[in-house]
Amino acid sequence: MASKSEQLGLLRLDRFCGHESFPVLRTETFVSTPKEGEDTELLLNLEVGCGTASERRVPAHEHVHAEPGAEVWIPVEDASWDKLVGKKVNVSWSRHEKQEAWNRLYYTEHEDVWDIEVEFLEHKEDTCKVRWTAAARDVIHYDGSKPETKVVVEAWFTLAGSGCLPS
Repeated sequence: MASKSEQLGLLRLDRFCGHESFPVLRTETFVSTPKEGEDTELLLNLEVGCGTASERRVPAHEHVHAEPGAEVWIPVEDASWDKLVGKKVNVSWSRHEKQEAWNRLYYTEHEDVWDIEVEFLEHKEDTCKVRWTAAARDVIHYDGSKPETKVVVEAWFTLAGSGCLPS
């Protein structure tokens, strides 16, 4: 985790009217392992918390003061950074029915994200640089009257302990 002055990455919203970028100040990584006998898969959760906009290229009437966050749950065969670097995972769903896992963006309200692509770029000690993209409804116009927003997150994530989760 970073202090308020440390930036771990960037969250960018490419909206119908321009874009907004936010510094990633917090990252969290969780793993959901199936219980014995459950017919579910290993899910890796990547979550970010951001500060206020570092760049805003949208009209003043198209944004509000926000410190957004986002999270994705993705199925993986092995949750070790070593084995994930170089891989891409695609997820079309916004909610994993069996494990109550939601993929979403927080701006002023929770908004589902879908058509997710997660790429594991680089591994250093117990951290991994991850980039993900997703689609969401526009963060101001929730009625679907505007084109989808593209969500782009690129940030460093840390695993607790030795740098490996159960596989």
